[in-house]
Amino acid sequence: MQALAEEWAKANPGHSNTRYTITDEINGAAYNGNDRAKGLAGG
Repeated sequence: MQALAEEWAKANPGHSNTRYTITDEINGAAYNGNDRAKGLAGG
């Protein structure tokens, strides 16, 4: 996740987030997506 955060930071210059903050946001988004997917039909 930190590598993804570093790539995001390179692509978005001028942000005020640290790589740790960005990693935390990526992890939160992934968790929320997984949690939401649990309620969907399909396999």
